[in-house]
Amino acid sequence: MQSKWFVLATWLVVLGCGGPPSPGPAPIAPAPVATATVAPQAPDPVPAPEPEPKPAPVPEEVPCDAGDLDACVNLAVRYADGTGVAQDLAKAVALLERTCDGNYWLGCSALGLFYERGLGVPIDATKASALYLKSCDGGLLPGCHRLGLLLLHGDGIAKNVPQAITRFKQACTGNIFDGCGALGELYDDGTLVKQNYKQARPYYVKACDGGVVAYCNNLGRLYKYGRGVKKDLTKARALFQHACDAEDLLSCNNLGVLYENALGVTADYAKAKELYERACSGGELRGCHNLGIIYTEGHGVTADAALAKSWFQRACDGGLTASCDATK
Repeated sequence: MQSKWFVLATWLVVLGCGGPPSPGPAPIAPAPVATATVAPQAPDPVPAPEPEPKPAPVPEEVPCDAGDLDACVNLAVRYADGTGVAQDLAKAVALLERTCDGNYWLGCSALGLFYERGLGVPIDATKASALYLKSCDGGLLPGCHRLGLLLLHGDGIAKNVPQAITRFKQACTGNIFDGCGALGELYDDGTLVKQNYKQARPYYVKACDGGVVAYCNNLGRLYKYGRGVKKDLTKARALFQHACDAEDLLSCNNLGVLYENALGVTADYAKAKELYERACSGGELRGCHNLGIIYTEGHGVTADAALAKSWFQRACDGGLTASCDATK
């Protein structure tokens, strides 16, 4: 934008104030006027820019540079998520490669996860499986579990269910409880191996007792329906409650089903609704669907078809196809 002074000067030229003088009598020179000499003022000093604060040193850098491979893995994690440093996946990968080359199996397993998920490197299931195998054979059993999952589903590598079972058993024997749970799911589902609920149960028990609460839910389902065990709704309720208390939202939904339908407990629609709402708000779509059923049937609430439809629609939008049929 032009300054006010520039605009004013332009107008003076337009009005002729800036053109040559017109002819006329010689002007009378004015008497000289005495003026005081004013010493020029020194310009105000320009403040020197303040130096930028140096970033705090990262604790793992020195020991990592000195050869501490555990510190290098921790530093890689920092670079991966940007904790205390600028996020830099390439640096994280380089650090993990250094640790794996030094036969530090945790680094190999972590690097495998980077290749499996494409974190700072292209997705490469073949390389991921090789890294998991190296860590598994080196004795780091979580690598056995990750390798088992790739073999089980054939995600970018040849599917091999017997080898997956072998790796899951290695993990489970070493108290990697996700490996135990994966075995339980295989025998519970019966798609890739012969279905055997009795065989699934001990694996679920070990995984649940080991703190993987999603498998407490699966164990509770066996007791709810009497699959491979004597039907026991009291045990089912206790397992669902335990897992729900640990924020397993599917368990909260399943516990709600018991309360809504008086299965092993006194019917309690208010409790069921509370559990469904908790599940639904956390993203468990079956909770949303069951809220739709509550408002359809009027279980403890005034029946409201419009509200029921909104819950069904929420579940449908999330991908639960059974709820899509209920919105019609």
